[in-house]
Amino acid sequence: YCNLTGQDCDYSLGSVDAFSCSPALQTCHAVRGRRVSSVARVNETNGNPTFVQSGHRYRFGVANCSGNGDLLMRRRAAGGSTIDTPVPVGHMEIRVGGTATIDARATAISNVAFGGWDNDINSSDSGWKQYTFWLDDNTATNDRAIFCVDLQQQLQMTDISSCFGSDLCPAGHSCTGSCYD
Repeated sequence: YCNLTGQDCDYSLGSVDAFSCSPALQTCHAVRGRRVSSVARVNETNGNPTFVQSGHRYRFGVANCSGNGDLLMRRRAAGGSTIDTPVPVGHMEIRVGGTATIDARATAISNVAFGGWDNDINSSDSGWKQYTFWLDDNTATNDRAIFCVDLQQQLQMTDISSCFGSDLCPAGHSCTGSCYD
């Protein structure tokens, strides 16, 4: 995350309120956010794989490559109901879910506000749940499917500003203005 013209940044930093920051947001400020995920990928399986892991948010995808009909893409959060999605032969389905905590923090970094961009999200934060992902109806002779899960477990943030002697919350400032919480 940065606000430098021509800089190779994936996301803008302070894109909404950069000019109203107190202390001022400088063009040399930058933040690196690193998502830690648990990833599962099964290539062309004839079977019903299962993935069980805890995290905040997930992306779950299934491609039904061949076979005798629909397979079931199934997912469940701890304490919740099973959600089934039929996937016809030749189709792929992707579902995204879980807590919005990680996405909300990304918005906070973009705004440099709302409770501290530098508060990492770890496994003890709210929204952390055990998720189960699995397939059914993928065991006939010609059934083949691809099964992928990306379960976001943490977000680690670091101030990587290139400003000499300056960071996003400089010493001597309260850092409670419109941008620094």
